[in-house]
Amino acid sequence: MFFYSKNELNRFNSYLSQPGPSKEGKRPSIPKGIKNKIKKESGGACAICGSGLGEFAHIDSVYNSRNNHPHN
Repeated sequence: MFFYSKNELNRFNSYLSQPGPSKEGKRPSIPKGIKNKIKKESGGACAICGSGLGEFAHIDSVYNSRNNHPHN
């Protein structure tokens, strides 16, 4: 049983891929829900070196992309 149609999920995914709101010259903050998801998926440690997460990074710089999508 699905709660959302594929079309609704695709529209939401497109919404998440849009630039987030931010003040001019500042990058948007990473939403708390996305930070929590990253911590849970990673077990609270860096996937490369295994140390505790000190900061979050994106594949494509948020400064340039303004994108806080979970896949970034």
